Amino acid sequence: MEDATAKVSELLHEAGEVHHTVFRIVDGVDEDWATWYSDWLVNLTELPSLLGTRPVRSELTYQLVRRDKE
Repeated sequence: MEDATAKVSELLHEAGEVHHTVFRIVDGVDEDWATWYSDWLVNLTELPSLLGTRPVRSELTYQLVRRDKE
């Protein structure tokens, strides 16, 4: 479990780096960042295989925003 948690953490960090690169023209500013993160994580990373299921993108978006607000 710790290994999977560490890998998910690494993916979230990588998502931040990639997002900042993609949005470099505005220095990473994106009001809808969570939608971008969730789409990238679900469709372009190994997150679904790490979790053993393909997360619903809207649920992942919700969870990212919720955690950010906490």
